[in-house]
Amino acid sequence: MLSIREISKKTGLSTATVSRALDPRFAHKVRPITRAKVLSLCDEKNYRPSVTGRSFVTGKTFKVGMIFGSITVDLGNPLCGLFMRGVCSVLQHHNYAPVILHATEEGGLENSVNDFLRSNVADAYIIGSSMVTDKVYSVIRKCGRPVIITDRSSSDLSGVSFICRDPLPACKDVWRRIPAEWYGRTAFVAFSASESRNKLKSISSAAPDHVTPAFIPLDFPFAEFCFDRHSARAAAEKCLPELTRYHFLWCGSDLTALGVADALAAAGIIPGRDIFLVGYDNIEGIATFRGKPFLSTIDVRWEERGRLSAQIALEQIVSPAPCRIDFPAIYIPRQSFPDPLPACKSENNIKTGN
Repeated sequence: MLSIREISKKTGLSTATVSRALDPRFAHKVRPITRAKVLSLCDEKNYRPSVTGRSFVTGKTFKVGMIFGSITVDLGNPLCGLFMRGVCSVLQHHNYAPVILHATEEGGLENSVNDFLRSNVADAYIIGSSMVTDKVYSVIRKCGRPVIITDRSSSDLSGVSFICRDPLPACKDVWRRIPAEWYGRTAFVAFSASESRNKLKSISSAAPDHVTPAFIPLDFPFAEFCFDRHSARAAAEKCLPELTRYHFLWCGSDLTALGVADALAAAGIIPGRDIFLVGYDNIEGIATFRGKPFLSTIDVRWEERGRLSAQIALEQIVSPAPCRIDFPAIYIPRQSFPDPLPACKSENNIKTGN
């Protein structure tokens, strides 16, 4: 099998130059013609650097661990898939491998997470904020490896790195488009859960004149992502008179918004004309979505956050420096809350309600 030493002999280059030419992190230090010479020989001999060999020489694993606490739920969610795709694209470009680590309930979730952090399975870790308890935080501070915490809304923990979703800019953008006379006729519709209340808090924080939308909790018959649209429709049908009291509905997710829209349309109330909705996630923006996107939405940019998380992890492997990055969401207007609004919009458009 070809080795870096043999490539050095065949090309007349030093082993250090060959190593840099084959490592995307340092390839910019090598002249393009020199790197092309090395890669041409590698392609001819079907050679790429051995991760095992690099690990032996450097003492690094060349892996970044992604710790999941509920792997069946997480991997069944295409939004998580977008995040993972972003992570993988950056890591693989830099000759690193992503590793999926499942923190099991056996023996306690905290203990499982902490065992991973104390192990040598990866050079850095990416973990969701929901798994960062006091005990996990204590281990993060002592484990000696970079840990990137995603989706935490506040940096109340010192000495660690955060990639924080920041929905406020997008929420403010939506509020600017809502007519002031509708402020008292807005509601937040979502599955009743702590995450939903956090979203309502962000929406209220972004509102002008201290406006707080009414909260209409939906009782979902199923608690799985793939059933959310069906669950939202079934729940919305039970509270249709309450929903139609409002001109504008903020929704806890895109699937919730689409399910509510289904229930309204079945009752003869046309979303985007008679009543307006904004979702959360931009699920219709996923490449595999078929059809014309309908739903106005707040896009929290899952794939871009994945890329950023991986990039920060790689940087901190080389030079640890805890940081906080607020990653702003963006608002995408579509048909369910068009811009501009239909000129004919008035209270008389609502066919049901008070």
